[in-house]
Amino acid sequence: MDSAAGSGGVDSRASWKTAWLVLAILSVSYGSPLVIVVGMKPMQEALGTDRSVLALAGALVWVGTGSGGILMGWLADRIGLRRTVTIGACMIAGGLALSSVGSIWALYVGHALLGFLGNGGVYPPLLVYVSRWFERRRGAAIALISSGQYVAGVLWPALFEQGLTAFGWQTVMLAYGVFALAFILPAAMFLKEPPKPAPVPARHASSASGGRPRVAGFSPNVAQTLICVAGFCCCIPMSVPSAHIVALCGDIGIKPTHGAAMLSVMLGSAFLARQAWGSLADRIG
Repeated sequence: MDSAAGSGGVDSRASWKTAWLVLAILSVSYGSPLVIVVGMKPMQEALGTDRSVLALAGALVWVGTGSGGILMGWLADRIGLRRTVTIGACMIAGGLALSSVGSIWALYVGHALLGFLGNGGVYPPLLVYVSRWFERRRGAAIALISSGQYVAGVLWPALFEQGLTAFGWQTVMLAYGVFALAFILPAAMFLKEPPKPAPVPARHASSASGGRPRVAGFSPNVAQTLICVAGFCCCIPMSVPSAHIVALCGDIGIKPTHGAAMLSVMLGSAFLARQAWGSLADRIG
């Protein structure tokens, strides 16, 4: 067992240090799809295309993160978390570099790569990893690290808007890809082995269930399917406004800086709300 894990175990100081480190990694990885959110209108003008084209490229990141997470989570169990996160960081940088070429096909392929092997290789494996560091405060810990998208939404939009104005969207994409790679690779080296899980007590299951454990009264597969459907249906109405708010502000005459600030306020509020719900889940189940 790793020394940090052995000295602290679950719900320890080492656990929370790990959670904050993972939050920092995710706050950088989730900044990568925000370039197209903040720069949607100038990118549309520069590429001479419809806004739906850019919206689709942005959507490919999130679809790729979800579908790629299945593959990359499987891979993390076989080659280790650090290697998987390293692959993810390289694919984030590569996806942004390809997207910055300046053509529609490169934007599509780059953002699909950025999601499927990039954020898909970073977020899902790290989510499982942190859950192994906690038991009593697992809800609060998962709420914290899963807010990396919201922290990114607070930190990066204003900086991206300034960079887009000064240097153009292609330079900003390329520069952020280099930054993400330079930040995530060293940070991944500090990810320690989690504590060994405690033995799971035998569960009393009804004869109708065949002795298999139940999750909220459902079989594990049914429960997981329902959670996936709920997450998908939740994220669509949540993500569409945040993806289009900066461009919409430009359409109705609001300054881009104010639009970026609105996005930061929206996602900052989501960060606070998620912490409250995570803590509540630990208290009432």
